[in-house]
Amino acid sequence: MKREILSILDICYHKLKAECQEWLINGLYTFDDADNNTLERRIKDSRNYYNICSLLSHSDKYTSEQMNRFYIESCFLTFMFGEQIIQWIHNLDLPNVAEVSISDCRKSKIEKMKNIDIALVMALHIQQLRTNVHAITKLVATSRQNKIAECAEIHRVSQNQQERLAISLYPNSSLFNHSCNPNTIVSFSGRNIIFKAIRKIGKDFDVTHCYGPHINHMSRNERIDKLSKQYFFTCSCDACQSNVSRIELYGNALKCHKCDGPVKQGDSNLAVLKCQECDCSLESNKVLLEISKCSKQFSRAQELWESGNTRAAIDLMEECISDQLRLLHEFNLDLSFSYDCLAKFYADIGDWKNAYTACHKSVQTVQFLHGNDSIEYANELHKMAVLYFNGKEIPKAMATIDEAIPLFDFHYGRSHASRQELDEMKRCLLSCL
Repeated sequence: MKREILSILDICYHKLKAECQEWLINGLYTFDDADNNTLERRIKDSRNYYNICSLLSHSDKYTSEQMNRFYIESCFLTFMFGEQIIQWIHNLDLPNVAEVSISDCRKSKIEKMKNIDIALVMALHIQQLRTNVHAITKLVATSRQNKIAECAEIHRVSQNQQERLAISLYPNSSLFNHSCNPNTIVSFSGRNIIFKAIRKIGKDFDVTHCYGPHINHMSRNERIDKLSKQYFFTCSCDACQSNVSRIELYGNALKCHKCDGPVKQGDSNLAVLKCQECDCSLESNKVLLEISKCSKQFSRAQELWESGNTRAAIDLMEECISDQLRLLHEFNLDLSFSYDCLAKFYADIGDWKNAYTACHKSVQTVQFLHGNDSIEYANELHKMAVLYFNGKEIPKAMATIDEAIPLFDFHYGRSHASRQELDEMKRCLLSCL
């Protein structure tokens, strides 16, 4: 059986390679009324299957090795799911124009489809996924539950992480150009993708969307390299043409022993690093060795906490932070994350005062690096609000909630889960006054 499958795949693969280019040029019109697929109609009729077929595949940009892998994958998928794919195509939504004639035409063409036709379609879509797919994500909290005595509601002290649920193709969304500092933010409601403007967009200006590499999360060189490899263009957005961002300058910076300024980490082979403010030198090997020790302390503290030994985790994390304060700039993200974890550990044993003292250090870093109107800062404020809430610091909790709510409204709207939890906490706090 295994030999038979490999033989069929081999025949299909070589036939696919031989016929692929001609079919991709002439065969996209098999499943829809191509004459009616103007850009205006595509935007109005986003569920038209031709919109998927017409997305860029960048076939000429992939290496021979990559293309061979795509062909083999498409052959395998066809062999395993060919009948289901034909049924899926048969059940696709019809365009709004001339439904009956198109339906009859499609039915005739579908009945004549062969495995090679299915494999060609699959090969095209596999290529399109690399540059057109959207990751559907949700915020996942890594936490344990705590509650305020006066209220029945339970609120979690957590670290939020994006978790990928699925990937999907949204044809109209692929019309947006990329920017590393976009003027829209994306969220999901069920299967729907929502774009929301986060600042005023003037007439004749592009509506931009971030394809992944964002100014707040990657350095300019990292962004340019990732976009070039995955999307085949060299980014020249405003963010990539402007000066170095705060997160690039401070987010990974070491601490100057002379002026406490940022010492930017560059090539790991450099023996000496320079302070960005006083030009003082720093021996990289010695410092990086100590940082490696901190990383081990951090990992061990997390392991202790996960095993339920919270007190030992706190002691080790505080030791780690003490060492990091000597080595890292005050706005280094590793130091910020250590404070964040320490806050979580203290919250786990109900020591709210130490929890929000540690969390405040992390909030200050995020505010400095990402800005007062960023969603990152909003998420940190949400975390602080939960700590104040559980610690019964009602005035501080109310003030933090009032600062966070407009930011969530601005970025995601009132229906966002974190925004709704803030409302819930506020109602509970008001009932306690």
